[in-house]
Amino acid sequence: MVKKARKPKGFTLKALIKIINDAYPSDWDDVMDAFLDENNSGDTLALFIAREVTDTFPVKGTNIEKLTTAYNAMMKAEEQIRTVVAALRRRITDEFTKQLRLR
Repeated sequence: MVKKARKPKGFTLKALIKIINDAYPSDWDDVMDAFLDENNSGDTLALFIAREVTDTFPVKGTNIEKLTTAYNAMMKAEEQIRTVVAALRRRITDEFTKQLRLR
């Protein structure tokens, strides 16, 4: 009798969150805590990351698809944050220019 080869199981969402949590620049388990916390309290950036990864997680995807989806979600967020940062930088410059004109 020939045994069927078992298809390797892919990452669970919790396993992917652990990978991200381990990379998060903090001495605490901020991303994992945000993922597990139903009160949505704590580090808001960690909460944002946990939510984005959860919202985009392809349950039936391969490990590569799961990692790539999380990566793409973070890259999109980085682009959006950079746009906001640039707008704030422009506004700061505008405000300094206004103050200098008033002198």
